[in-house]
Amino acid sequence: MLAFEVSNGKEMYAREPVCHETPERIYERRWALTLLDRVIERLRDEFVRHGRLEHFKRIKFTLLGEAGIPYADLARELETNEASLKVGIHRLRKRYREILRAEVADLVADPADVDSELRYLISAVGKK
Repeated sequence: MLAFEVSNGKEMYAREPVCHETPERIYERRWALTLLDRVIERLRDEFVRHGRLEHFKRIKFTLLGEAGIPYADLARELETNEASLKVGIHRLRKRYREILRAEVADLVADPADVDSELRYLISAVGKK
């Protein structure tokens, strides 16, 4: 049997994380993150088609702002040199931007709205 104690309710509630965001902001951020996940997935699929899934797994941290290993160490793991790795990461980021722009372009009615929608997307992800 699980005991239920009402007297601890206020204490338990006080430990819950506080969220001062409106439901609209929460929705906007989740939508933006879903779109960014879709872009990553499309990019991943391109690497799969070229037989380079493991390579993608090792370098995708450079897109996600996650801590990774130093480029010199990563280059050794991928059996390349650091300069080639940096070029590859530059191309990865460029392709990411291209796919993101294409995804956003599919969502807006007017192609002239792509840049403003991208700015909105960035603000939705950045604000908490």
